[in-house]
Amino acid sequence: SPEVQALAGPNVRVTGYVTEAELARHYASARLVVAPMRFGAGVKSKVVEAYAHGCPLVTTSVGYQGLEALSVASPAADTAEAFAAQTRRLLRDDAAWQLARERGTDFVRRHYSRGSMRASLPLAAPAPQAAADCACTMPA
Repeated sequence: SPEVQALAGPNVRVTGYVTEAELARHYASARLVVAPMRFGAGVKSKVVEAYAHGCPLVTTSVGYQGLEALSVASPAADTAEAFAAQTRRLLRDDAAWQLARERGTDFVRRHYSRGSMRASLPLAAPAPQAAADCACTMPA
């Protein structure tokens, strides 16, 4: 939209649609992802995605909805002042940045990786019974 394009500047690049490969390159070159979410529902996939790419994140409590335990990586920032302070901290403090990166990627690996999903599927959906064991009848 023209409103989003107007945000472009010397330190802000507005790209529009990007492929998965381009997105991976953006994450690889970024030090930090900022996601000042003010509304939404459920797990925010962009939050998980940033940490899956090893990129620390600054977001709000809305961004962490459904992912509250992930705020151990980087606390939620719900005011403009707190958001700016958290962003500055992770941009300038290498130790804080590294800790946020490690905690975030560890959380995502334990809860959202293919391996963790594979391990949890049998718990959520036990294997179906064989047809011979089924008490239901199928209409002809």
